[in-house]
Amino acid sequence: MFLQMLPKLISRLKWIAAVGAWTLFFGMVVAGYLALAGDAPPGSASKAPEGELRLPLIRAGYQIAQGGSQTAVTGGAANGHRIAGNGPQCMLRLNGLDIDWIPVPDHYSQNGCGLTNGVFVKAWGPVRLRHPVPMTCRMAELTERWLRTEVRPAARNLLGADVAMLNHMAIYDCRKIAGRSDGRLSEHAKSNALDVGGFVLDGGRPIRVKENWKSGGPETKFLRRIGKRACRIFQVVLTPDTNQAHHDHFHLDAGRWRLCVR
Repeated sequence: MFLQMLPKLISRLKWIAAVGAWTLFFGMVVAGYLALAGDAPPGSASKAPEGELRLPLIRAGYQIAQGGSQTAVTGGAANGHRIAGNGPQCMLRLNGLDIDWIPVPDHYSQNGCGLTNGVFVKAWGPVRLRHPVPMTCRMAELTERWLRTEVRPAARNLLGADVAMLNHMAIYDCRKIAGRSDGRLSEHAKSNALDVGGFVLDGGRPIRVKENWKSGGPETKFLRRIGKRACRIFQVVLTPDTNQAHHDHFHLDAGRWRLCVR
């Protein structure tokens, strides 16, 4: 039994080391940014509109948000980040799924953004990502279900090939919904949303929402089917039919609100 588990244990340890290095780099970037910004008194950043982003220092991962430094927390839901299905039992459920993931520490900022019960995901089964992606455990779980029950079967049926890669456009973005200066926080501000720009099939064939949503043929049928059926799994599903802001991607999230634009 131990020998059977050894390869997975070694893989998990490698990812822990990789994320440790990433975290160290992240801390150095933050320290450098604060040094360049000067020693502002605590709370002075709140003069800027809440949700406004500073420079995207790490474009593929977290962005440093205006409105306070990030603070590590332990246990529970920090600063009101209560997400249905995202409790401690979620990570136990992930252990039973075919996902390459590791947990990450909770953290949040004074303006309400952050991540609770988060994980870094490298791949859902054979569907890989270019780099580890931070998201809530619940979002990782729902995405696995969508890929396994809807996306991959539709690709094999309509396109004659399996999905090899998911191309994501955004995970974390500390802002209000729809980029407004008022109102509630976007689910992106909690790493509880995923913007999907397309996929790459086995053999390297790309499927892009921007180009194939209205192009006709099996690619369009594939995208429209998986967009419609995402409504069975996620709380909010937005597609190019929603508005111009989503002309090139699907928005999927696991928040408290229910909205499905097919």
